[in-house]
Amino acid sequence: MSSNRICLIEDDEIMGEAVSDRFEIEGLDCTWFQTGESARAALMKEQFGVVISDIKLPDIDGERLFQEMRAAGVELPPYIFMTGYGAIDRAVGLLKLGAED
Repeated sequence: MSSNRICLIEDDEIMGEAVSDRFEIEGLDCTWFQTGESARAALMKEQFGVVISDIKLPDIDGERLFQEMRAAGVELPPYIFMTGYGAIDRAVGLLKLGAED
């Protein structure tokens, strides 16, 4: 990773706090965003080593955010998706788009 900073995109308060706290306990710098648009703004100007994103967000689908940023030519770090609403076909589609396994 070019940076040890983690960009966490998670709208659920309990999950976001738990994941963010866990990374910080491990000594990692985790910046937590609760909306896709706030994460987009940070990803456009800040350096992160990895993005961990929920798929279902209140303002923009996490997959759509990923696709739009790649289409705009934004150089993204490894991008990992997490969701409580998983489907194999969606996971395969995200991997084909460049998400990390």
